[in-house]
Amino acid sequence: MMLHPVEEYIKRREAYSYSDKTCQFEVVQTGKLSLIGEFHGIYAGAIPNSCTKAVNLRIFEKICRQVFKDCNEALNEDSFTDKHLKNIKSITCAVVHWKMASQGGRANRNVKNVLEKWTSRTHIQLLDAYKNKEMGTFRIQGVRIPTATAFLRLLFPENFGIMDSRVVKFTEEKGLTNLSIRDDGYINDTRRNIEQYENIYSPLLKKESESLNQKSARFKDVDQFKQISEFTFRPCDVEMALWNEGEP
Repeated sequence: MMLHPVEEYIKRREAYSYSDKTCQFEVVQTGKLSLIGEFHGIYAGAIPNSCTKAVNLRIFEKICRQVFKDCNEALNEDSFTDKHLKNIKSITCAVVHWKMASQGGRANRNVKNVLEKWTSRTHIQLLDAYKNKEMGTFRIQGVRIPTATAFLRLLFPENFGIMDSRVVKFTEEKGLTNLSIRDDGYINDTRRNIEQYENIYSPLLKKESESLNQKSARFKDVDQFKQISEFTFRPCDVEMALWNEGEP
């Protein structure tokens, strides 16, 4: 039995509005990248006409995937350059900023913290996490479980979603997960919680998306070409619909 009726899932997914209007990042030309330049603002769906350098979430997904794929290929071919390093740093900081956007000044502080703790092997760890689709390895210095799951969600949206305190409040109350959580709802950075994400939370999102698609569920969203289209549910879309559960 699904957690919500089809109509409710569609309503909740279409209402998803989490945006990061102040995130700024740049992607320079390497390999066969098709999306390059300076970007300012990440929007859940439609982009205001005045924001000419902004991207929506589906475009951001594509940028993240292209950069990681390009950097991984360069590393494997021993052709990784300073430009590749600049790109993976830029995208990493953009993901961190986007994930923390709702927490005010913490977004900029966390980006600064990641950059200060970046080492000569950080990009190798990130690309290893990418190759293995391993959430735990995305926990570079300055990144903890919720943000690590954001990397998986953006790079592999057809397989993963974010494990956010807002969604977890719902899954915990329903007895669907059994996480280690602080009194304020913060998801502790523990092996137990990594295992819960891999073995319980992610399969739950995937099962819900499969059930919705078996029922031919479709929702309207803005695509990577900035046009309104209809889409089937991915695990990340289930998470985005459940995200509204945590609203006061």
